[in-house]
Amino acid sequence: MKVSIITVSFNSEKTIERTIKSVIKQTYSEIEYIIIDGASTDNTLNIINKYKKNINILISEKDNGIYDAMNKGIKVATGEILHFLNSDDYYIDDSPLETVISQFGENKEVVISPVKMVDTEENFLYDFSSNINDPFKCIPHQGFYYKKTLHDTYGMYSLFLKYASDYNFYLRLRKSNINTIEISEPTVCMQEGGAGVSEGLLVLCELFYVQVRNNLSFFKAFRKFIFLLLRNRIRVVIENIFISSSIYKLRFYFRKNK
Repeated sequence: MKVSIITVSFNSEKTIERTIKSVIKQTYSEIEYIIIDGASTDNTLNIINKYKKNINILISEKDNGIYDAMNKGIKVATGEILHFLNSDDYYIDDSPLETVISQFGENKEVVISPVKMVDTEENFLYDFSSNINDPFKCIPHQGFYYKKTLHDTYGMYSLFLKYASDYNFYLRLRKSNINTIEISEPTVCMQEGGAGVSEGLLVLCELFYVQVRNNLSFFKAFRKFIFLLLRNRIRVVIENIFISSSIYKLRFYFRKNK
């Protein structure tokens, strides 16, 4: 069973080599590797070209965001199974695909796994655990493996959404009771990125919209929205206090040592 691994990139010179190497070292043999680049202007393409013999398809052109790029990858993929691995993420070791693909069968169409969250230095932060029994818990597409034929029935990723189109796609599958298997071990290390205040609010708004649109409880979705909004605001306040305190200490140090 062939799996198409799709990496979407844009100006990813600092991390994409790690991503590519993690794909190359996989012990699973039936891999098609696709990179969809958004016309990077840094050294990303030079790094990609170092490994061109290991890349089946490379497209580098401007796009309309990550979901447009993901749709491009889906259209050219020839594998039965799809997996999206971002250009700053990497497989946890050399054999997770062996474990994942072994779970698929004629009646099994989706396999999900936890994702190990790391910082920019690859230090472990926490496990982003999946939970197929809780539709309010997002499943990052890094831990989402599925049959390509599902797009024939449920369409491509919506370009109307900028942050939660993959979550929307998952909820649509869930409403139709698609046969899903959940494995307990993480398969991918995902680098955590901090969204700004305004961007974080947009993400929460999209999550709320997607949940209500897919017939989840309005009141539960609203409570979740308020909880996450307050938590994000508290985090921002704490970070600002820490930054202000650090700046004050630096100023005091330099004044003292003039």
